[in-house]
Amino acid sequence: MGLEKELMSQEECPFCKIARKEMQAFIVGENQNAIAFLDLNPANFGHVLVTTKKHHEELEELSEEEMRDLFGLLREVVRKVKKLKVTVGDEEFEPYGVTVLLRLGKEADQAIKHIAFHVIPRTPTDNVYIAWRPVLNFAEILMNPQLVQLMEEIRKKLSEA
Repeated sequence: MGLEKELMSQEECPFCKIARKEMQAFIVGENQNAIAFLDLNPANFGHVLVTTKKHHEELEELSEEEMRDLFGLLREVVRKVKKLKVTVGDEEFEPYGVTVLLRLGKEADQAIKHIAFHVIPRTPTDNVYIAWRPVLNFAEILMNPQLVQLMEEIRKKLSEA
């Protein structure tokens, strides 16, 4: 059942279809294990998705080679987006910064269950909002012994080999 589900998801996954060149996309770069293309529903002009060619839902599934290729292509795309300057008619587009975003899981608003980094060019007037309210500030945490213990337990778990 697990393998059958994986094969079905690969067949239906739009990112897999783009990687196999079965679905049209504006591809901006690729290597052996990764591909980058303009997002079909962009948050801003120049919004690029950098994803694996093979269907993966979790970072832990990637081989070292896939990880190297994915992050190598991500670095290349970020570098190019930061230098992007496009003029069409009277319209000029030149980003002032870049947001790199990875969503994993339904709770993180991941729409397609396939690893994909969003590289979003930012401008002073864009309508891209990625925000959260901190649960507490650091001083409030330090004043509460139970929260200090919670933070210490989280640190221990994340530091384990």
